[in-house]
Order: sequence, then C-alpha cells, then structure tokens
Amino acid sequence: MTNEEIVRQIRRDELSKSEGALRYIYEECYFICEQMILKNNGTKEDAKDTFQDALVVFYNNVKNPSFELSSKISTYLYAVSRNLWLKSLRESKKYVEVDEEYMQSIEGGVVVPDKRQHTDNAELLADLLEQSGEKCLSLLKMFYFEKLKMKEISGAFGFASEQVAKNQKVRCLKKLRAILGDSDKYREAFNL
Repeated sequence: MTNEEIVRQIRRDELSKSEGALRYIYEECYFICEQMILKNNGTKEDAKDTFQDALVVFYNNVKNPSFELSSKISTYLYAVSRNLWLKSLRESKKYVEVDEEYMQSIEGGVVVPDKRQHTDNAELLADLLEQSGEKCLSLLKMFYFEKLKMKEISGAFGFASEQVAKNQKVRCLKKLRAILGDSDKYREAFNL
C-alpha cells in the first residue's frame, strides 16, 4: 500500500477502509518506534501508548483537507512518536528529588552557573535547529541526541542507503553553518 493510497483511504468516510489503512500502518511502522522508545528508558507499554497517540495525531491531520504529507508515513510517525515520548520524559523528570547529603556536600564549594544564560542558549539552539527544517531537525536529533546509527536513520527516513543518510546529514550541517554565518545573533550567543 502506498502513502497516497493510505491517505486516500483515511480521507474517505468509510470506517472499514480507514481501519484497514491504520492496521497496515501499525504493522509497518510500530517496530521502529518501539525500538526508539525502548532505547530511551521506555517500556513496551509506553511504546504502545505513544505509538497509538501518534496514530491519532496522524489520523486527525490526514482528515484535515489542508494537510499535505511531505515525508513517508513511517518517518512522520517516527517523528511524532519521538516528540511525544521526549515530551513525556521531560514531564516525568520535571520534579527531581535531590539527596540532602549531596546538597550539603556542594554548598559553598561550587559555583552554580547562570540558569537563565543556559536557557537562553538552549532556546537559541532550538530556534537554529528549527530553521534548518523539520527533516534536518529530525535527522540531527536522531544522530546527535538519540545516538542512532546511520542504518537506523536511513530506515526511519526511508532512504535508499546509509550513504544517502550521511549525505543528508552533511547537507543539514552545511545549512546550519550557513544560517550561523548569516546571523549576528547566533555568532554572539555562541561566541563564534
């Protein structure tokens, strides 16, 4: 079943066609999303819940007539699942208890960095990565933050080979360098 056929079947108001398309997507795309979640402190149950949420997002977006799928469905679902899972991780680690002995051992002896500066730089970096485009953002996050291998990235994006994924990564980095070179804001923030 092609991406176009799946989108067409979901956009029809025939429940049986939509269910068949969603079942097909689940069978084709679930495994790679499950692997990503398992590698990032998740369980199989977390993977099922997150992927089902991603499917709901996909279904609702496809039902919107202005939605245009600009990547493979597997890539789209991987990105949505990844974003949902990372959001879940951030929320679950929002309140971290710090051991009292640890706090006493660092009092007076450690200079605490300015959190505001760190936050500002993180926001600038996120903004920079977003300017590179969704595809580059996803690819670079997979490579640098999730530490996925090129073979896994190639599969997630539906590239023909690992070399195509490597070439795309190089293009994305060149794009980032160009954006950095054209912006005083980024050069000042990152001391370039």
